[in-house]
Amino acid sequence: MSHTMNALTGNDSMYRYNYLVCLVKEDGEQLHVLGGLFIKTNLHREDEAYPSMLVQYCLRIDGFDEALSGCTSFLSLKLKIEGVQTIYEEEGISLMKYQYQQLTNHDITLFKGVTHSYPCLVH
Repeated sequence: MSHTMNALTGNDSMYRYNYLVCLVKEDGEQLHVLGGLFIKTNLHREDEAYPSMLVQYCLRIDGFDEALSGCTSFLSLKLKIEGVQTIYEEEGISLMKYQYQQLTNHDITLFKGVTHSYPCLVH
């Protein structure tokens, strides 16, 4: 499952950070990739408000809202995109497939981004 949402207002050059975010669920030893999305934001993934923003976006997307549960995590991978370039559908699908293969073949231990656990976000 993937989704494209354009929630930019005004000058999109002020949105400095681009992330590929995977929604994953751990079931014992097994990691399930439930979906993914791309986010262009002015919040750094280490910012205190970033996880809350992820939850708010997922609650607005059909299918993603139902995927949120106690074992769900957001994996945010920073994309290095210069200027105001946009990720188009074909490139986005290719990036999403690559990240899916990395997660399913090598699991979460080799993930080079930031992990936000959903249960930690709702308390």
